[in-house]
Amino acid sequence: MFFAQMNCEKFRFISCLGEGAFGIVYQAINLQTDKQVAVKCIKTNQALGALENMKREADIHSKLKHVNIVALKSFALQNNFLQLELELCEQGTLCDFLFCKQNIICAQLCSAVHYLHEGALAKDAVIHRDIKLENVLLTRGMQIKLGDFGLAISKPRDSIGRWGIAGEMIRGLKYGKKTDLWSLGILLYEIWTWRTFQWSKGVSLEKSIAAMLSEPLSDDVSQVLALFLQIDVSMSKVTSEHTADLYVYISSHTKFLSGIEDEGSDKSFQSAKSEKDSELM
Repeated sequence: MFFAQMNCEKFRFISCLGEGAFGIVYQAINLQTDKQVAVKCIKTNQALGALENMKREADIHSKLKHVNIVALKSFALQNNFLQLELELCEQGTLCDFLFCKQNIICAQLCSAVHYLHEGALAKDAVIHRDIKLENVLLTRGMQIKLGDFGLAISKPRDSIGRWGIAGEMIRGLKYGKKTDLWSLGILLYEIWTWRTFQWSKGVSLEKSIAAMLSEPLSDDVSQVLALFLQIDVSMSKVTSEHTADLYVYISSHTKFLSGIEDEGSDKSFQSAKSEKDSELM
């Protein structure tokens, strides 16, 4: 922390918002205006010509006035630092926002599917049979709603999910809980990677899934997708309980998928979920 070296007459520094190669950004209070701001502090001696580059940044930025551009309120040299007083954007970066929203959406989807399979009707499970991006709707408050039950069926809970393979939706075979879970796995992949699952009749489903799982994904994501996307149902050990456990896991791990190491980073989905590997549905 460089608080002691910075202008503490004008600012009261609260916390560090982020750190880059050339400086640190702090949340602070401007003591003259009593407004919260962001203060970007850059050491002026870090590289040859750096001071000129910093002055150019400040000069250009100070001339920009637009509702969708961060406002530069003031700048000054202070104890070998260039201090830029910036508009505070309380919600952080778009990267932070997207990671957070991805996880919130995925957790809500898991909750919805678990409810259909285990809690919707007294004795029957509801099989959606058409879980895909186009059938996930968003409210004004960014709450997800799983819709379009045109293909849904209900069957006794203990009689569902023992047929065929998990690719029934593609191969035209019977549907069960595992079909929904397989489709949920595809949907989680598309949300987490921002890519559409690519499959065509000229390529085997097995190869398409293998190619997807070979992509550079985080360990957490790879384990979840491998669990949900088993082709052969006789080998699949995913159950509706995993959706409940995954919901709890995502909700309690705010850095899930972010690539940021923390004390809980070695607690994978496999260890967080309930072990029910002997139970096939």
